Amino acid sequence: MKDINELNKFRNINSVATKGGIVFVGSDFFASCALTELAQVFHLDEKVYDRSVKGATIADVCGNLDDFVLDLCPCKVFINLGDVEASEGMETSEFIESFEWLLCCLHNKCNADIYVVSLAAKSELHDRYNIALKKLCAENGCRFIDVSSAFNGAKPEIGVFNAIKLYIHRELDFTELMTMR
Repeated sequence: MKDINELNKFRNINSVATKGGIVFVGSDFFASCALTELAQVFHLDEKVYDRSVKGATIADVCGNLDDFVLDLCPCKVFINLGDVEASEGMETSEFIESFEWLLCCLHNKCNADIYVVSLAAKSELHDRYNIALKKLCAENGCRFIDVSSAFNGAKPEIGVFNAIKLYIHRELDFTELMTMR
């Protein structure tokens, strides 16, 4: 892990955090968003914890899963990883193998619903990752949230959060979904 200070900060905060909330874990994009502030702006009642670190890799998260996720005993986990791996040119098969290990660890060690948030389509490799992630999610009982169109807007952070917030709420029925703004 490149930034051990972030892990120490997470350990300290996790020790006093309310368990059973929602955890966002990611790398560059999630780290650049003000996720907890957006949760407040959109008046979400759920406890939201951001455990995203710029430059974090799947291996970093797997190696420190307690600090990133498990210590919080979340009910839902939203994952946005792959920017670093794509920038390093990691083969899609290796990326998916690493991501599958992360999902396996999460499934075995916590009882949370797992949501994988698509990467920004910056390159053909990002696109291949997203296609493979969607398939991986279907095979592993996770939900894939395609937010790629939100990255093209003027305010991608808000667009992405708008797409994700539907999954943050408790399970909603169709009428409730149609009236949310």
